[in-house]
Amino acid sequence: MIRLLGGLSALLLSLHGYGHAPDETTFARLSKLMEAAPDSQSLNLQRAALQIRSGHLAEAEQDLAQAARLGDSRQTGLQRGLLAMARSDHHMAIAPLTDYLLVHPDDPTALLNRARARTRSGETEAAWRDYEAFFRVSSQPQPGDYIAAATLLDATGDTEPALNLLDEGLTTLGKQPQLLRMAIELDQRLGRLSAALERSSALGVLLRHSGDWALTHARLLAANGQGDERQQVLERARNQLRNLRPTPARQALLARLEQALSRRAAPLPG
Repeated sequence: MIRLLGGLSALLLSLHGYGHAPDETTFARLSKLMEAAPDSQSLNLQRAALQIRSGHLAEAEQDLAQAARLGDSRQTGLQRGLLAMARSDHHMAIAPLTDYLLVHPDDPTALLNRARARTRSGETEAAWRDYEAFFRVSSQPQPGDYIAAATLLDATGDTEPALNLLDEGLTTLGKQPQLLRMAIELDQRLGRLSAALERSSALGVLLRHSGDWALTHARLLAANGQGDERQQVLERARNQLRNLRPTPARQALLARLEQALSRRAAPLPG
């Protein structure tokens, strides 16, 4: 038994960070452990997870059926939900994920995936409740999680709460370009140009005042009536780009900057 537990611990370490490509060595090691412990629900669930990540969905379904026979079937709910989502059957993912959450109500992976499944199924209010619960319990939310939840809120007309959520994300994760870009867009929609410009300036630091950033920032400055500042931003970006090795992409960007400069303070097309 001690040897088996040691082998399982090593296996779980090897599963950490596992990607989409099949890992035949890990699968073989897991199958060998299952031979030594055929009644282990945990091992069946681990192999099902590996099969789902590898895209071997029929094999994962077999492992999950066996796992359900070996213990509380609700323990299989997370992987059954992920299996349904891998098959793009998001509505069918909700019930097993709910079963799993009855046993593990604060599991962030289950909450996040049920939020995603409910969003895809049109269950907006329930999806938002899951996102709220996820952000309460997750120790490692990602920028994309905040973007997805904010997009859900914004789609229902709750632009202000969506912006507040993005600000929570920026507080938790620091200045992330993805979060700043969406916050800038929402600030513009709410008519908060000063706030959008402040965020855009922070984004410029992260993006090293790139040419693409300069074009976007120039639009905000023009909309705010800051023609001279707009011109300065564009000129700095043009001069910076001229000092870099020419490439087709850089030459195309340089042409866009030159065109923008030629229009002086006129708002740039979107």
